Order: sequence, then C-alpha cells, then structure tokens
Amino acid sequence: MAEQRDIKEHEPIHILVIGKTRVGKSAVINAIAGKKIAREGQNTKDICREVNRYDFSVGDVKYVVWEAPGLQDTSEDDSVVIKNLQDALRNEGSHLNLVIYCTVMDRERFELSEVNAIQNLTKAFTSAFWSKAMFVLTYANRVLAPERCETDEEASSWFQSRVAEFEDVIERALIKSGVCSDDASQVPVIPAGYHTASRRIPNARDFYGITDWVQLFWQLYEEKSNKAETKKDKHACVVTSRREQFIPQEEVDIIHVGNEYERGQNETQCCRPG
Repeated sequence: MAEQRDIKEHEPIHILVIGKTRVGKSAVINAIAGKKIAREGQNTKDICREVNRYDFSVGDVKYVVWEAPGLQDTSEDDSVVIKNLQDALRNEGSHLNLVIYCTVMDRERFELSEVNAIQNLTKAFTSAFWSKAMFVLTYANRVLAPERCETDEEASSWFQSRVAEFEDVIERALIKSGVCSDDASQVPVIPAGYHTASRRIPNARDFYGITDWVQLFWQLYEEKSNKAETKKDKHACVVTSRREQFIPQEEVDIIHVGNEYERGQNETQCCRPG
C-alpha cells in the first residue's frame, strides 16, 4: 500500500493513469491504492469509456486517481479522448503530481500505436508532461524466460535485459515525440505483476528477483519526487487547452523491442535509434 508522504495538509496527490485499452490500468490503480477501487475486467462492458475519478486516503494523505479511456482505440479518436481528459482535469483545477503510462510487457513488443499515443500526449500537454511520468509494464509476471535459463539467477538476468530493452525503446519514442534526451532517459520504467495474493499465487507481487513490485513503484516515485524538488522543476505539468493536429490511427504496425523499427508503410512516423 502507498505510504504517507510529507505534503501540505489537505493537498491531495493527483495521479493520472493512462494507456491503451485492455493494458491493465484498473489493476494498476487497485495495486497502488492497496484496495479495489476500480473495476477490473476484460469484457467489453468493463472497458473504461470516460474519465473516471477515484479518491482514497492513506493516513493523512489524500490521493486522487484519474483513469483515462484507452488511447489508440478504433472506436474513439485520441484527440477526443485527450480533450475530454483535459476538460475533466481543468474543471477540477488539477495539477498532476504523477502520470502512470501503462503498456503491456507480456506482448514482448512495442507497437507503433504506442508511439502515436505518446506523440499525441506530448502535443496536447507539452513535453513537460513526461517529467511527471513513470511507465508501468503490466502483466510482467506472465513473461516466460527461455528454456536456456536453467537457474533463477539466469532467468532474473534475462528478465532484467528485457526490461532494459523496453527502457530503450520507450526512451527513443519519447525523444521522437519532442522530449529532450536527458529528460527521456530519466523517466522510470517498472515491471508490474499481480497485486493480490491467492492460494495459487501466495507471493503475487514477487517475480524474477523483484520483491513486492508495488513497494518498488512507490520507492521510485519518492526518488522521482525528491529529484523534482531538488531541481525545483522549472516546467509545471498543467492542463492546457492547446489543440494541435493528432496522428491518425493506423493499421497495426509492430515495433519489436530490442531491434530496429520494422520498415513499412508508416516508416516516416517510426522512432528510430541513433
């Protein structure tokens, strides 16, 4: 569960959870809250179609979590989703303290649609948006190590290399969207698994050498917040009304993690290394 933080009384921490449809955003919200406050599910009726707000407290610290509808969804254009999100945040006068971008890890690939979503968010909120961000790799517990990994140490080493590959491709996508390389390299990436123990999975938060990924998440957030305080964060992440042209949704064009982006019809939109 989230720990108490040294903030001004009656000043809640505002968290935005965003990402594509069916990437586990609700499960991440329940994990960081330490209890079930968002509805989880894979059925069509369970898909988030509007901006949802969840409030919870830990001790004297209040949290407000905003869950955005899925980006790059064929049923809704990103410009509409982001405009509705901006309106919801502006109406509440919310200044975001943390942005959690969820992307699936067990898919073992980073799609061009993710790059498009990142670029659309940067255009709407400016590159300062990402100074508040952390990327969460959902369903990481489902990622299976190859058979060549005969020991737990080898499996953990392989898993960390996979995380590093995601870190690299996410950094390149951020740079492509207009985030400076120094800032892009400072955005944390953390793998996330189950958050509720069961008889079948007694150590739900532990996998591949990671002990309690939720606790690790909050530790990384604390470190990020402390760095921002030290730097006095020149760019406040505020909600703007800027309207710019958004990238149209494309047919699925896969970008493989750890390799150069595949060439295809959308080659000019791809974020390439170097």
